[in-house]
Amino acid sequence: MGRDCPGLSSIGQVDEANVRQKYVLGVERHLFGTWRIVEMDLWDLDAIELVGPALMEVSTDGHGQFAFIAVQGQLDWKPDSCSTGERIAFTWEGDDEGDRVSGRGWASVDDADHLIGHIYFHLGDDSGFRAVRQPEA
Repeated sequence: MGRDCPGLSSIGQVDEANVRQKYVLGVERHLFGTWRIVEMDLWDLDAIELVGPALMEVSTDGHGQFAFIAVQGQLDWKPDSCSTGERIAFTWEGDDEGDRVSGRGWASVDDADHLIGHIYFHLGDDSGFRAVRQPEA
């Protein structure tokens, strides 16, 4: 059989209540907040901030949002219980200059307290990213 992943029921389905409770109780609290995207694999900083600051927000309710270049997306995240280390996996949908777009991705916090991850566009580009925490106002 496959590898043993915490949070999976006996038939291989994620026990979301168990995993979400563990998450919100503090295992991944350092992920929550607003992050400024400062680097992406495919685009330079001028492109990333074409229409404004490139940001990703991860909320405690399992949602979030991001914006870079002319792309805006809404996140639906879950703990990635089968990863090595602590990270979230997400799906997203939004728009890119008025066109509906969607995809998936993941994010985690590295040892330097940067949010790192990867965003995939359905049937399109994908790019790694690095972000720094935005100070709370």
